[in-house]
Amino acid sequence: MTITELPLTQQEANQLITELKELAKKVSGTIENGATGIISIISKNDKRKFKIAYFYSLKNIHINFYDVKTGLSLVRLNLNQSFHRNANGTKVSGNRVNIFSEQEYHLKNDGKTHMRAFPLPHGVLKNTSDFLESLSNLLDYIHTEDENKLELRLETTLDV
Repeated sequence: MTITELPLTQQEANQLITELKELAKKVSGTIENGATGIISIISKNDKRKFKIAYFYSLKNIHINFYDVKTGLSLVRLNLNQSFHRNANGTKVSGNRVNIFSEQEYHLKNDGKTHMRAFPLPHGVLKNTSDFLESLSNLLDYIHTEDENKLELRLETTLDV
């Protein structure tokens, strides 16, 4: 199998994660068990588009920040009891963050895996299973201002 090059370098991915961004439009609603959704984000510098795709269930939360142009995930929160095995063989179980890694892509050499997992907490990303807190932490991590455009709440029967 021929492995193609990633459409982003590590330096470019780091820049995309750290540049200032904002929510593209107001996002409001109630998150119910089994909910999926998309939050649109735009760069303040060059208007590059990003999205956060999320899945919420009581014991399995995924919040994935990705670049629309390349389709590559840049940061993904996995709040569950499964695991990710990094190319160096380390197994990261439980709540974790996967972050874009050009090195991981080359080490895995499978043509698709381009993220390395780290246990939570990691920087401003806390080790919590609270969806709204995790989303807020992710927005901080990826330097995205919500400017009062984010008005999500959990279905009251889901609050624990």
